[in-house]
Amino acid sequence: MQVKATGAGFDLGGKFLPAISGAVHYWRIERDKWGRVLDAVAELGFNVVETYVPWSVHELARGSFDFGERDPSKSLDEFIEACKARGLYLILRPGPHINAEITLFGYPERVLRDDKCLAVSVDGDKVWLPAPPKMFPVPSYASEAFLAEVGTWFDALAPRLKGRLASEGGNVVAIQIDNEFSNFFRNSAFDHDYHEDSIKLWREFMVQKHGSDAPTGDPPREFRASKKEDLPQYLDLVEFKEFYMQRALTRLKTMWEDRKITGVPFFHNYCCGHDVPPNNLAQIETTLDFQGADSYPTRKQYIGLKALACHLSGESRFPYIPEFSSGAFFWTSPVSARDQEFTTPVCFMHGVKGINFYMLVERERWYGSPITRDGNKREKHWALFEDFHRWMKRTKVYNLKKKADVLLLAQRDYQRLSIASTLLDPLPPLLPDLIPAEMHCADEDFGLGDVIQIDSENQWYAMFHGLSTAKVPFNCGNTSQSLQDLCKYKMVLCPSYAFMAAEVQKKLADYARQGGALVIGPRLPDLDEKMNPHDELKREFDKGMVFEDQTAVSVKVAKGSITFLKDPLPRASARKRPEGLEELFQTLAQRFGVARPYPAEDPAVETTLHEGEGRKILFVANPTKKARTASISLDGEKLVDVKTDRAYEPPIAQIEMEAYTVGIFEVV
Repeated sequence: MQVKATGAGFDLGGKFLPAISGAVHYWRIERDKWGRVLDAVAELGFNVVETYVPWSVHELARGSFDFGERDPSKSLDEFIEACKARGLYLILRPGPHINAEITLFGYPERVLRDDKCLAVSVDGDKVWLPAPPKMFPVPSYASEAFLAEVGTWFDALAPRLKGRLASEGGNVVAIQIDNEFSNFFRNSAFDHDYHEDSIKLWREFMVQKHGSDAPTGDPPREFRASKKEDLPQYLDLVEFKEFYMQRALTRLKTMWEDRKITGVPFFHNYCCGHDVPPNNLAQIETTLDFQGADSYPTRKQYIGLKALACHLSGESRFPYIPEFSSGAFFWTSPVSARDQEFTTPVCFMHGVKGINFYMLVERERWYGSPITRDGNKREKHWALFEDFHRWMKRTKVYNLKKKADVLLLAQRDYQRLSIASTLLDPLPPLLPDLIPAEMHCADEDFGLGDVIQIDSENQWYAMFHGLSTAKVPFNCGNTSQSLQDLCKYKMVLCPSYAFMAAEVQKKLADYARQGGALVIGPRLPDLDEKMNPHDELKREFDKGMVFEDQTAVSVKVAKGSITFLKDPLPRASARKRPEGLEELFQTLAQRFGVARPYPAEDPAVETTLHEGEGRKILFVANPTKKARTASISLDGEKLVDVKTDRAYEPPIAQIEMEAYTVGIFEVV
């Protein structure tokens, strides 16, 4: 039997299993408490448990491991069987990197003492991660010596998984490949890795991309561009970071397959900056079965959580959050039960289909879980999950499809330019993608007429908030996605400036030719990614029939259209929605037949519709700190609250909403 990841969860040879799970770290709980803890997990309504399997916890010395022979709490075999006895499936995350707030992130200390295994900084030094309680030098995932050491770990673990995979009659349904691959939160382009094996990989990448024209030599070590002709080498460098990541994850997956661990999906998770280099969700899914991004939001972080869910919904074949806040650890902002009550339905509202609550069972360096480490209930948090399972069981929203006719694309090369031109480099471990580009990027235009590394981000956010204000549901993606992905949508929006990769220009033009409504601007590109003349989009635009108003020009292109936004859109944010944005995007939606299902009259209240199997579920969110009334026009249908069964009759539903709440309704 082959276990497959579908768009809704796991297919176990014809049996469907929702990917709704909770984290339990077996080695952190005394062996005699496992039964009580797992009984509580099952009682709370979970069918799937997730756990890390930490290399450093099990290894005694190279080639010598303790899987319960000395310490009963390390008996992975018994933990898997204890879960199976209670009908619980398992998702395993065996690293080699696990983080999990444990010292050295799960790597054996002996590996981190071997210089051949370690990443090299731009200055030739070790690359240190100041992670409490003990900083450590990070390994190089290009290093053959490091990968050989990982092989000793996989050699020890693989025999214990044989026969326990769901494909072989066991209860392990998925395996994660490594953890939060973000260059150890050091995403700057020139920070690392300059290990000799990484430099060899760089040369391999350049030949693969440029063929016989590939430049020779080492990768750049600092950003020194002064004109547009200087930029391609830096775009290549940041793209290489994505290649480095995909190659590492592919190698690790292959290492498992070489050890006959097959038949279940392999996946990966990202930390913050889920769609910013080196992360590339669309590209990684050519290697792995699915992927997701971790999130620990408070209720005040609605916009960020919405963006994450829209990216997952738009880019992954299975939109999944591998770590979602169930409590918090001591070095981040507290995440309360009240936060979770709001943020959990927000994920599903904007397209997430699977979720892993981290942590479901409390342990050291963690607080706020619904189950204590000895199996007792924490009443407030326990009630939160009982409520979650009630509405999830009733709606089965993971089986429905979010109604979204629009895809908002980020331009990958502009993101790469932003990473390359940051003025923070190589400040570790700060993530430039957490800060607006205008606060960390060089403000040079390199002769391109616009400060693209800054202006493109502002244009994207203006589109994001313009669509939101106009009550147009959408998903997010980036220009590395396939034409097939784009053609699922009636309208695709993408910031465009003086240069755009030839492949991307062709893809966007083909989307329009095949019947899509493409919206670009504020510039029509006439250069490719190598800064050579290339104007395929402009040529298509110039031969069409024109429809023009004050802000935009639209032309007919074969079966579809291209709309050019003539001027940069005004900067927008959650608090600043400039005048004119709502009208512009409402006009575009109307012109191209884009659905705006059940919009609320209050500009701050958002709605999304999910439909399928003859059912409709409407989410209504008040993401503000004030109580509001959601006035929603109904055309002969009524809304039924899935939690209270209260019915709202046509013609207008008047829904009173407290601050930071999400209503979930059946449309009947």
